[in-house]
Amino acid sequence: MAAGPAHAQVVLWLEPSAAAQPVPEPALEEREQDRTAKAKPKPTTRDPRLDRRVRAATAAGEEPLTVDPRSSSEFFSAMLDPSPILISSFSGGSGDGAVRASTTWVNQVTQNAGTISVGGTARDDNGWGGRLSVDASGMSYLNITAQRDAGNAAQTLFIQFEDLSLRTKVISVSTSQFALGASTLVQVPLTGWTIDFGPSQIVSWSIGGGSVGTTDFRMTFDQIAFSATAIPEPATSAAAGALAALAAGFWRRTVRRSRRS
Repeated sequence: MAAGPAHAQVVLWLEPSAAAQPVPEPALEEREQDRTAKAKPKPTTRDPRLDRRVRAATAAGEEPLTVDPRSSSEFFSAMLDPSPILISSFSGGSGDGAVRASTTWVNQVTQNAGTISVGGTARDDNGWGGRLSVDASGMSYLNITAQRDAGNAAQTLFIQFEDLSLRTKVISVSTSQFALGASTLVQVPLTGWTIDFGPSQIVSWSIGGGSVGTTDFRMTFDQIAFSATAIPEPATSAAAGALAALAAGFWRRTVRRSRRS
């Protein structure tokens, strides 16, 4: 058999281009680390709510609070809570309540500059109150700023709330928790107060000794308000004490501006 024609074999050697060369594994890792670093948000220690408060104070022409929030994070967390609800500032405004008719407090309450003093022949019935319309379902504390005055014999202070369905809820606190002759902030936890009561539709309130009016009642009231968080006790150090005083004043201005609807 005759041999067939020979076939020449041609082998092409293609030189790989620089762009097609594989990237070494360490370079890929470095590139991935760069992307991760750029995407990661920068950590911050400032509370954005504090920034908003400072901007608002500046716009209103007030002196902004410039202390470092990191020095007392728990206090500032409570202070910056967005939703305190003022019940009464006892300043004589139409929304601050009034003496209740047919009580022993009639003509026995003195209106001061930002407070009321109950004296004379007033007894321990609920002699002061008013109408309101608030949703306090998100609140956890009732904050009462008041003082005992000389001659007070009532052992308990009662605050009564009434909802839209005319159901009542009474919150009580010993009058001994209020300093004699010195304004004191007392915080009362609202434990279980939603049982058989609608805190989302509170329509009225009253305050006093919760009795029928047999015991001398002598107290001065400054402010009553709901809050969602407790106000921490001031620290014992001088620096933390100064911070607490500044923050307490700031919180007070905030809660006074948060009026009920």
